[in-house]
Amino acid sequence: EYYMDDSMWDQMRQSMKAMGMSDEQIEETIKMQQAAMGGFQDMAANMMGAAANMMGAAANMMGGMAGALSDIMDDDSCFDFAEPSTLSKSYQWAVACGADLIHLRADIINDLTTGNDAEDIQYILQRDWGIEGKDDFIEMAESLKKGRHSTVYAEAAKHLDDEDNEYAEDILDALEAFEEQGLIENKEVPNMLIWDIGRLINITRFAFDAGYISREGALAYLKDSALLVKANYKSWKELSIGYQFGRAVWGGADSAQFEMMIEGMQELLTEEDSPWVTLPFEMELEF
Repeated sequence: EYYMDDSMWDQMRQSMKAMGMSDEQIEETIKMQQAAMGGFQDMAANMMGAAANMMGAAANMMGGMAGALSDIMDDDSCFDFAEPSTLSKSYQWAVACGADLIHLRADIINDLTTGNDAEDIQYILQRDWGIEGKDDFIEMAESLKKGRHSTVYAEAAKHLDDEDNEYAEDILDALEAFEEQGLIENKEVPNMLIWDIGRLINITRFAFDAGYISREGALAYLKDSALLVKANYKSWKELSIGYQFGRAVWGGADSAQFEMMIEGMQELLTEEDSPWVTLPFEMELEF
C-alpha cells in the first residue's frame, strides 16, 4: 500500500512524459518511488509529508515536475528566482528563451545555475542525453544549434500525404490541437527551431551545473541561442507556440500534457514577475 492514489501516480506519469522520458523510464522511476515508500506506515497521518518529500526528490532526479510541485513552491510566485541573479539582463533574457522547460521543471528561471545538485544533473544528462562530459555536451549542443530535430520535423510537415512519413500523424494531431486552442490558424505549422534551441539553453545550464563546462563557455552558448531566437521569432508567445508544437510532434499531442504546457505558457505570459513580462521580447541585447 502506497501513500499516493492512482490519480497522483498518473499525474507524475504525465509530468515525466512531458519532460521527454520514455514509457520504460517512467515506469521504472514509478516503481522505484513506490518501493521507496513501501516501508512507511500510517498513511493518513503522513500522506502529505511523504508526497511532498517524494515530489522534491523527483524534481531533481527526473528533471523536475513544475505542475506537480506548483502547490508546494513559493506561495507568492509561480517561479523560482535567484536573488540576486549573477547574470545581466541580456543573459537573463537568453535564459528566458528556455522558460517553457525551465518552468515545467521548476528550476531557477533568472540565472545560469538551475539550482540543482551537480550529481543529480550529471545523472539527468547521462540518462536523457547520453552526455557524460564536456565533449559529449559540445557534440549535442552543436547539433541542437543547427536544428537537430526541428529541421527534420519542418521537412516532414511539407509531405504530410507521404505514407512513409513517420511524423505525419503527430504533426496532423498537433495542428488540430493547436488550432482548437486558437494558437495557430489555417493549419500553419509554427517555426519549431525553438524546440532545439530551448533545450540547448537548458542542457547548457545543466552542463554548467554538472561541472562539464566553464561559466564563460556556458555564456557563449546562451548568447548564440539568444541571437538565433531574435532572428527567428517576434514575441514570447510565438516562441512558446513553436516550442510546444515541436514537443507535441516529438511526444504526441496528449491532452493532459498539452493542457499542462498551455497553462505554463499562460503563466509565463501573464504573471507580473514572469521574465516574459519583466524582460520584453523586443529589448535590445548587449552581450
